[in-house]
Amino acid sequence: MRAREEREEKRKGRGITCYLEQKAMVILLFFSFTSLSYAQRTFGTGIPDFTFYPAQELLLYNYTLSEGAAFGYINHFWNTACGGRNINYESEGGTALFRLYIDGESAASIEFTPRSAVGLGPFVPNAGTGPSSGSLQEPWGNEIFQKLSDMDAFNLNLKIPFYKSVRLTAELPPNVKAYDSYTIIRGVETNAEGEPPIILPGYGALPLGTRMLQVRQNNVSVDSLGFSPIVNITEGSGLVYAHAISVVGTGDMTFLEGCFHLITPIGRSAAFDPKTGVGPGFPGVVLSTGTEDYYSSSFYFHAGLYAQADVGVTHMCGLNKNPPWMKSCPDGGKQGEWSAYRVHDRDPLLFSGGVQLLMRNGDVEGPMPYGSGKW
Repeated sequence: MRAREEREEKRKGRGITCYLEQKAMVILLFFSFTSLSYAQRTFGTGIPDFTFYPAQELLLYNYTLSEGAAFGYINHFWNTACGGRNINYESEGGTALFRLYIDGESAASIEFTPRSAVGLGPFVPNAGTGPSSGSLQEPWGNEIFQKLSDMDAFNLNLKIPFYKSVRLTAELPPNVKAYDSYTIIRGVETNAEGEPPIILPGYGALPLGTRMLQVRQNNVSVDSLGFSPIVNITEGSGLVYAHAISVVGTGDMTFLEGCFHLITPIGRSAAFDPKTGVGPGFPGVVLSTGTEDYYSSSFYFHAGLYAQADVGVTHMCGLNKNPPWMKSCPDGGKQGEWSAYRVHDRDPLLFSGGVQLLMRNGDVEGPMPYGSGKW
């Protein structure tokens, strides 16, 4: 109890340094249009009781495709902290940084903490249980990721393709003392017989050559009515597959009024707005009339936190008045905290010639490009 109180006192003393602070992890799939069919076999390993060290990258697993295999994909990752010292699972669990190096690359194209991979974000859960808590209470999850213990146990079942090799490493953040951990990594390699590799319900089989690109946004500050470029890529074609996002804003949570926009193509045009960074073609496809409906809910998530197959809100606290279930953040509600995830496997956001996925910090009314109404 004293440790929790000390953490809250430290947070109270920090003050608010920006109107909105956001962390986001976005997954895109790039492909060219070809097709094959495949037979498969499993590879992988369990890595017990290894020691993480702060700011020291540790090699955990290295796999090269067998001769004759067309490609492979990771389809399971699990991690939990366990031992070495007394671990604070609320503040330290799931904070290790894992990297996947695909096909011999020198800079990892996939980099995540277990907390961010399951959509929890960096926040320390509030005290309490059920709908009165600031975070979802374990166990919970969906087909792609799960959090199935109150003492770590992060699962990720996302299919990550590769064509030569894959290498997994891990390290702790500089401010976390060394502790022990357990990890599992598993996948499938394929040859020229059997079933297609990766199938999305809303698209079908992804073609050979599909690669995964992860886009990370860390501590992006956005002014009132400004735009946060969750994705901002000036070339390529594919689809926006999924993202997890965490936001720190005002305690009244008015940043949730912001609409989401998809703009494609954008290219390297000089027509980008120099003030907002928004690409040509705004408003593009208006994906929502506010943040709540983009995450399939309404009225500031009035019914509480949830975790569904394609969408979830995993953490929310602010002023304890709107919605009525919401708990005040540790600073008394001066700032708001919010984490969520969205998976577009059933409604893929296709793009060609680059893409922007924009979230606005609050919003204003404007005329619809066609017909009556406002966006």
